[in-house]
Amino acid sequence: MENAALKSAYEKLLALPDDKQAEAAEMIEAFVANDPHATSVKLSAWQIEEVRRRLAESNPDYVPDAEMDAFFDGLINAD
Repeated sequence: MENAALKSAYEKLLALPDDKQAEAAEMIEAFVANDPHATSVKLSAWQIEEVRRRLAESNPDYVPDAEMDAFFDGLINAD
């Protein structure tokens, strides 16, 4: 462990009774599960292959900005 504060906290946790260690483990798991930097998106094999295929295109088709703006304006302003 490189982080001294984390190492110190870990050592203190190990000194706690088993029930308190279990409680701390649950809190740590919840903390890690809510980490916005953690990868929560899971792609299927088909989706991964589709991303690879599209990234490999040497000349992908793009819609001009003006066309996309008109499309979204139509969605937003559709009364």
